[in-house]
Amino acid sequence: MGRPSSANPYIAAVDVPETMYFLCVDKTRSNISQQDVKLTVAEMRILLGVLSPAEAVPLATQTADYAAVPGDASKVIPFDCTAGPLTCTLPDPADVESKVFRPVKIDSSANELIIVCDGTGEVNNGDVLAFYNQREGAAFQSNGVDYVPYY
Repeated sequence: MGRPSSANPYIAAVDVPETMYFLCVDKTRSNISQQDVKLTVAEMRILLGVLSPAEAVPLATQTADYAAVPGDASKVIPFDCTAGPLTCTLPDPADVESKVFRPVKIDSSANELIIVCDGTGEVNNGDVLAFYNQREGAAFQSNGVDYVPYY
């Protein structure tokens, strides 16, 4: 985690499924106080220096078919499929080698979120991949030819 400075509290992590809780002790005050802090995974990754604050900001929720652009790399792309099935088209993998895109279905409807690829590349060794459940998604990394999903 790096060394805490006199301006930062010391942090000890306790892993709880789907949530990270931290006990923060502020050593900069004359009277030591403790407080519980709940952080999202994105906030934790920022704290650890794995993710920049700009990358952690999700895009606006998509309610229609959406074609991702290279600037969407490393961002969460939320899809609300309540009104019907939606399609997320990832950029041509040759144009975004090593970039990662994160489409996520956020609603609880039975409608699917379909992931396809622009250009000649494929997603998951096929031309389409679909998500049916709420909070279901994956990180798709371009290898310059195709996209490899990481669940």
